[in-house]
Amino acid sequence: MLAHAQQAPKQLGKFDTWFAYEAGPNNAKICYAIVRPSKSDSRPAGANRGDIVLMIAHHQNPRRNDEFTWTAGYSPRDGGEIEIGRAKIALSTLGQQNATGAWAKEADGDRQIVAALRSAPATANAVVKATSSRGTETIDTFPLAGFQKALAEIDKACGVRR
Repeated sequence: MLAHAQQAPKQLGKFDTWFAYEAGPNNAKICYAIVRPSKSDSRPAGANRGDIVLMIAHHQNPRRNDEFTWTAGYSPRDGGEIEIGRAKIALSTLGQQNATGAWAKEADGDRQIVAALRSAPATANAVVKATSSRGTETIDTFPLAGFQKALAEIDKACGVRR
């Protein structure tokens, strides 16, 4: 029997297209909001992909807030970008071999992404454009309906003040 069994994430709520969760013990809790794409396009069409998710997370230990992750469902080449309204933020695999997603390339990218998501209307979309290691171009469209409420819920669960 394992002395420290991992807890399953606890769903905090569903907010339109977004879901909010928390996981882990109180002193090392992770709170996150996720959304799946409303639309995924690829060239060539019909690319075989795994799960595709956009996530914003808070980590309590060590403290990191507003960490952006895009799970691509494939191994992307370094590069790509997320567009939210007029904001375009560069993404990177951060040098990880066989990464299955990407993160903000620049140090302040997470802050820029969350600021753009917070200021965008609920009817807007976030669009991630990237290329797989095999050369397949992809465009994933994520709806923002419910983002504000999901973010507020994970802020509350992890003690993040805005």
